[in-house]
Amino acid sequence: MRDRDEGYVTELPYTLGYYPELDPRRVRETLASAGVEIAPIRRACELGFGRGLSLAIHAVAGDAEWWGNDLLPRHVEEVKTLTRGLTDRLHISAETFAEFCTREDLPEFDFIALHGVWSWISERNRQIITAFIDRKLANGGVLYLSYNTRKAWESVLPLRKFLVTEAAKPELASSALADRIEAALVAAQHVVARDLPPARDDPAFEKHLRKIRHQAKAYLAHEYFNRDWALFDEADLSATFGPLGLAYVAQANGAAGSTGFRRDLWVRGQASRDGSTQSLEWTPRVVNRAAVHELNARLLRLATDEPYLSTLASPDTGGGVELGWRSLLALGAWQEGARDAVSIAERVASTLRRLGHPLVHEGVMIKDAAEVAAMLRREAESFIAAKMDPLRRVD
Repeated sequence: MRDRDEGYVTELPYTLGYYPELDPRRVRETLASAGVEIAPIRRACELGFGRGLSLAIHAVAGDAEWWGNDLLPRHVEEVKTLTRGLTDRLHISAETFAEFCTREDLPEFDFIALHGVWSWISERNRQIITAFIDRKLANGGVLYLSYNTRKAWESVLPLRKFLVTEAAKPELASSALADRIEAALVAAQHVVARDLPPARDDPAFEKHLRKIRHQAKAYLAHEYFNRDWALFDEADLSATFGPLGLAYVAQANGAAGSTGFRRDLWVRGQASRDGSTQSLEWTPRVVNRAAVHELNARLLRLATDEPYLSTLASPDTGGGVELGWRSLLALGAWQEGARDAVSIAERVASTLRRLGHPLVHEGVMIKDAAEVAAMLRREAESFIAAKMDPLRRVD
């Protein structure tokens, strides 16, 4: 691990997911539902954007001008490739938090977002980011912050400690990270099967192991195997951001955080419930629909190699539209000329075979080849019958 990485996993890229909570229009709607009116978000910043699907969609299809930073150069290059020639409202860099957050060329932001960052970085970096928020979040600006809660995740600590310790064994030092993670999971299964500590003394050990055993290695790497793994509650965050003039308003996804992964929205200064301290007048830019269509075309091509990609951009909402991965494959086949269910199903099946990806339906893995073929054909028939619906939502 290089010193620059500060204990953060860099060997595996993060999973390619879209996070609607980062959509500025949705943020305003969520806050309005909680009784807080804010001005339109014109300048936004995402720290630690991962593979940047949300950033790309919002910069190309939305109203705001975006700045973004991520530690991994491959993440930055992926976003640049995805958005090249489509927008001049996206400014991204591959820097440490210390480098990016102390830059003097950055504007004040109406929105600063950190998704999946706060619990997985060092206390030093949290202090750097806190100072950045204090310096760069405008009065009336919004902070989005997601993190793992202490109440929900404390029971996972023994399993996480065991996995990290196993993966760090000297005999695995020359192995790829994905292989080290697999070895650690196998070791955890072994102690469960033989009723050995720590599994013997902790019922939650086996329960959580079952939950994560077959999740993607890229997700597990970034969720469990960073050097830093901190848990928080609302009081912790109030102690950090209250002195900066921020007030907690709502959960960005509208839920109460019962899953243990909170998505907080904090508003600075003008968190009044009458919306009277800032002008709400603003004329949004005219969206370049051709640019959004081209972004979607690139995403459809990318979907043939990315089983977890399931979102396209909407020029009407400025955000993402969740369609499902196999629907993206079907849409791509349709746009390439496949017009019958058999042809579409075969193209989808061909992608699944090439990637070695199982067909999972309602959480169940379908293994019988005939059943897989039948299900893909039914899905293709449903897609054809409703093809104008997904097309209308992203056209």
